[in-house]
Amino acid sequence: GGSIVSLSVLDGTPLKWAFREVPVHPQDNGWRFLSASDTGNYEDTDESQRIRTFNTIANIEPLLLEIWGAPVGTDLQLVVGSDGKKSWYDNKSGQTAILNKVTG
Repeated sequence: GGSIVSLSVLDGTPLKWAFREVPVHPQDNGWRFLSASDTGNYEDTDESQRIRTFNTIANIEPLLLEIWGAPVGTDLQLVVGSDGKKSWYDNKSGQTAILNKVTG
């Protein structure tokens, strides 16, 4: 199914926010993706967003494969450590998210 992603992510700004909402259409998987530069006003405009497959967005940020199966209500941010390693931070719990990697 399709995910909603900001144009800034598609244009090369690193992905920062990933959250999953109740799908609004049968082909919608509920995933929404924004960059750190996206503001509230930016994400509220249809012109700033596109529908793309989850795999298309995962080609931009492969760490997304770790979160594919996360439930509706998931609210994460992608954090880059001082060592360059990336991890998911759960905005609801305030802790590093422990996720099952997707294999296969």
